[in-house]
Amino acid sequence: MFLTWGDIKNVTYIYLVKLIMNFSIAKTMAVAAMVGALMLGNLPHVFASSLSKVSVVSAKEVTQMPALIDSEIKMQSEQKFSRHKKFFHQFYYPKDNKGQLNALVILLHGSGGNEKSLVPLARKIWPDATLLGIRGRVVQDGGTRWYKRITAVKFDQDDVKFEADAFSRFLGKLSEQKSLDLSKAVFVGYSNGANLLAASMMMHPDMVKQAVLMRSMPVLDQMPKADLSKTRVLTITGDKDKLYAPFASELSAALKMRGAMLDAKIIDAGHMLNETDAGIIKKWIRGGVVEAAKYQSEPR
Repeated sequence: MFLTWGDIKNVTYIYLVKLIMNFSIAKTMAVAAMVGALMLGNLPHVFASSLSKVSVVSAKEVTQMPALIDSEIKMQSEQKFSRHKKFFHQFYYPKDNKGQLNALVILLHGSGGNEKSLVPLARKIWPDATLLGIRGRVVQDGGTRWYKRITAVKFDQDDVKFEADAFSRFLGKLSEQKSLDLSKAVFVGYSNGANLLAASMMMHPDMVKQAVLMRSMPVLDQMPKADLSKTRVLTITGDKDKLYAPFASELSAALKMRGAMLDAKIIDAGHMLNETDAGIIKKWIRGGVVEAAKYQSEPR
């Protein structure tokens, strides 16, 4: 069998994928030896310790490798994925408050967080508000999430929609049970939580009237048409956020196209939150004009 350079790339790719998944130095050396042998053209069979046996790679198998890779990744993902049946949540009341519901702020944490994660930040901004922290139902690779991830910036579309619908139903039932007025609530999402919130807004446009999206990106490949003309939105992007910042303008454009009253800010930060976020949100809540040297309005 003769392998072309394209074949070599495909063969190497699948073994590198397996290698990365298994984090083995020994396997790294095996793959390096395999590639070297292939380049010299004197290896009739491909050896890889990650398979724990000799593998004969035929021309047909080479063409099937992209599909095999996708199948392998999906299988690995499924093995590390679970979903809770309910949304764990907790109300946090201000001091000297005996369960009386004041202004309501609903918090959606980032990847690996929980219902408590955004409480310290929110309490600085809303000292007298009732905070509702909600935990995403998905657990993937040992961390809590709001929907299934495929890569760092690519997501399972069916799962995003499934969880957005479930989140909407949950809030609807909770608002009836607790007499919550969601039309007056402020929704605050960070990263993974902000992404779920943005998707929920577009799928259920009557649910959210005020939203703060910190370090967010669009997660729906096909965003539904929605009337967000009565929704006020603040987005805060870190200019050094290499993960999500490149997608921020796309989300801003989608929100504007749907009529949202958008205030998009770019700050001197990475993906992590800092004190500047709290300052911007405070002034946005008061309806004030933000003026500071460290951040600027995103071009409209």
